[in-house]
Amino acid sequence: MCCALLVVALAVPHVGQARPGWFDGLVGAQLAEWFPGDLRPLDALASLGSTGPVLAETAIVASIGYLNRRWTALLLPAVGTPLAVSTTELLKPVVGRTINGHWAMPSGHTTAVVSLLVAALLMSRRSRPGVGPLAAVLIAALALGAVGMALGLVRLGFHYATDVAAGACVATAVVLLTARALDVLDRKSPST
Repeated sequence: MCCALLVVALAVPHVGQARPGWFDGLVGAQLAEWFPGDLRPLDALASLGSTGPVLAETAIVASIGYLNRRWTALLLPAVGTPLAVSTTELLKPVVGRTINGHWAMPSGHTTAVVSLLVAALLMSRRSRPGVGPLAAVLIAALALGAVGMALGLVRLGFHYATDVAAGACVATAVVLLTARALDVLDRKSPST
């Protein structure tokens, strides 16, 4: 519920706009100062939320569920991420915020990567012996990738900072709801 309220709070001031808000301006200026030169590394990080990398990341996160031998954990990234991204794509025209002529809020790249991070965090709570360290490495890699991607998206002008924050909130809310639904199904399924 908090994530949904935060998305609304982030979106309302920017409905139908194509310019940065005051916070977006501050973050953009700071990132321009921190990253003044070659932006190719940030461009590579920004691509972590693109379709190809997200499919590979989803398979890796789902493999943690497989190693844990829990079908709900296997399904969480495979179902939660597409649901989160679909929700984001439905919200973009509702919010109507654009950057460079493209829908911007919430950020779909951010939604995809953060949804996988949240799924991995949830799955790590119930890891089998030996899977926990692998899950921890995956979580650290996803977290670093998400931060680098967010910096790249904003610094390269693909999104404003508030777009990225809204995408992270959508991802968190949808994956938590998906996990809850899968847990309910898991409890109702017959034991083997």
